[in-house]
Amino acid sequence: MKTIKINLYTFAELSDKAKKKVLESFHDINTDFDQWNDYLIDQFKEELQEIGFEGAEIQYSGFWSQGDGLSFDAEINLKKFNLSARLLAIAEDCNFCISQTGFANHYSHEKTRYIEFDETGRENIDSALQDVCKNIEGLRLQLCRKFYRTLEKEYDSLVSDAAIIDTIEANEYLFNESGKIQHYTKDQEIKPTIWSRLLSLFKRDYTQLAVSFALWFFPVAVLIHGLILKAQTLKLI
Repeated sequence: MKTIKINLYTFAELSDKAKKKVLESFHDINTDFDQWNDYLIDQFKEELQEIGFEGAEIQYSGFWSQGDGLSFDAEINLKKFNLSARLLAIAEDCNFCISQTGFANHYSHEKTRYIEFDETGRENIDSALQDVCKNIEGLRLQLCRKFYRTLEKEYDSLVSDAAIIDTIEANEYLFNESGKIQHYTKDQEIKPTIWSRLLSLFKRDYTQLAVSFALWFFPVAVLIHGLILKAQTLKLI
């Protein structure tokens, strides 16, 4: 058994080069799990519920591709959208709902959904309902963009150098001189390999090495000599 001692450093004690390596390695330490934004999603759902989008399910992708964004599915409670009693009575029979576009299979941005309703066939009524639909759709788009910006801002904050350092220091991580995190126990035990044994052997004093070799070789030589004599006696050689 061998016991070795290694120098470990807190993040603050590392060189600038090692700090940069650590920050790159731990870039997603605050976001590499599904629950990092749960509290925000819950806030969004509560806000949607109050507005009139009830039982919302939110989906998003982000935050680096052109097709990234956020959308939601929900039941529309028209009673919360400040409609006149007459228009509300008509609209409630027209099945206002959030529908999916063909892009919904591949993306999550706001344009993967839209508001639609069943027309009545009466031009003046359908025109009024179309205005209602446009207003609700405009609000839906506005909320999708707002929620996405909020998530993106939170994400950018969590992957910032300051946030990463806070997490590293809170967890009291230690690193070697080059910036590699170390998982260790006190007086760490290292089991020597066959190569380390050979290296250790050749580092010994040459006299000791010669003695060790002689002690190993002498019994072997005696054994070989005895076998030769026996073979000669039996006239095998």
